Amino acid sequence: YGWLGLNKGEKYAIVRLVSWNATHDAGHKGLSNEDKVKVVRKLSEHMRVFITSERELSSELKPFQIRIAPEKLHHALSFASIVVSEGATIASEAGVLGTPSIYINTIERSYCKDQEKYGLVFNTSDSAKVFALIDEILGQDRELFHQRREELLASKVNVTNFLYDFIVNRYINNNTAAEFSAAK
Repeated sequence: YGWLGLNKGEKYAIVRLVSWNATHDAGHKGLSNEDKVKVVRKLSEHMRVFITSERELSSELKPFQIRIAPEKLHHALSFASIVVSEGATIASEAGVLGTPSIYINTIERSYCKDQEKYGLVFNTSDSAKVFALIDEILGQDRELFHQRREELLASKVNVTNFLYDFIVNRYINNNTAAEFSAAK
């Protein structure tokens, strides 16, 4: 917590704002500047707010801006009370870590939709809905999101285990590796 300037146990939110300069962003939108300010004010009623942004922030939002080292980003996401993100990647990563997130963007992402089924990522393109979603999320016990995370992970294939089992069963248990080496 110290590296974020927080006291132990102090609640915080992360707001992720994108630049809208990527090719796939053409014609899409997230929060207006006015709504960004409203979201930060609303979250500030309950906790500290940190903004990570790909673009320059308005003077009203600048005091909330923080630069998080890449190696600490997932730690920050994991312990946040809530994440509000215009970017799908951050919204999804927060969800996988068991942190509830709101993905506000007109671009739909299948992986965010999948996580919505588990109640981890809340997808909307309507900025007016963000405020009700914040209230809904903050009204729920944080442990509930950890349980939802476990349900999500249990429904997925662990790729490391899959590959390990495949190699062991295909090559080691069947002596295929020895046959392959002998064929060279």
